Amino acid sequence: MLIAEGINKYYPGVHALKDVSIAVYPNEVVGLIGENGAGKS
Repeated sequence: MLIAEGINKYYPGVHALKDVSIAVYPNEVVGLIGENGAGKS
């Protein structure tokens, strides 16, 4: 199991993520989608 809680990401002048949480359980498949340059990595 993977749990991430309270994730925040700031760029100059932008609060891109505020208190984001995610839980991934065994045998679960998860995808993260978004525009190029959106900060998925």
